[in-house]
Formats: sequence, C-alpha cells, structure tokens
Amino acid sequence: GINAEYGDFRGYAPFSENETIAVKEWIEQHRHKIVLYINFHAYGQLWMTPYGYSRDRPSNEAEMMHYSEIATEAIKSVRGTTYDYGPVYTTIYPASSISVDW
Repeated sequence: GINAEYGDFRGYAPFSENETIAVKEWIEQHRHKIVLYINFHAYGQLWMTPYGYSRDRPSNEAEMMHYSEIATEAIKSVRGTTYDYGPVYTTIYPASSISVDW
C-alpha cells in the first residue's frame, strides 16, 4: 500500500525508507563478494525467486529453478523440512517492492 499506517506499506518511492536504503547500500558495498542472493520464507517453508510484481519470467529462470531444487532438497536431507520453491508471484502471492525483484 501507499499509506504508512498499513502493515504492507512499501514506501513512497524505491529506496525511500531507512530499511531499504540500508539493505541497498550494504549490497552495493559488498557486491563484489556476493555470488548468490536468496529470499526464503522460513515460516511458510518457501524458497522464492523473481518475480513478485509480475507473472513475467526472468531470462535465467531455468537455472534458478535448477538451483532452487538442489537447495531445497539439501535442506530436506539435513533437516527433514520440505520447502516449496518458485516465483514469488505464483508461490505465495503477487507482491511488490520485494528484494528479489531488485
């Protein structure tokens, strides 16, 4: 939403809020060290990939799905916990202003 009083407030503009500014700056400062960025929803046991704002698919979706399957199978083999994986939009619900879409 666009009302700061609601729990789903996404900010007035990209990187307009302190939390998103801090994450953006940290990632930019460390981007030479980052080889993978993931977004997982531990409570819902979801391993999510782009996109959340659209049903569009990224050009490297097949690769992301391949590694998502490997990762979720590894979690299951160690912890016994099953994670569903896939694009945010279809795995949980449409969502805007989420980190994997950046």
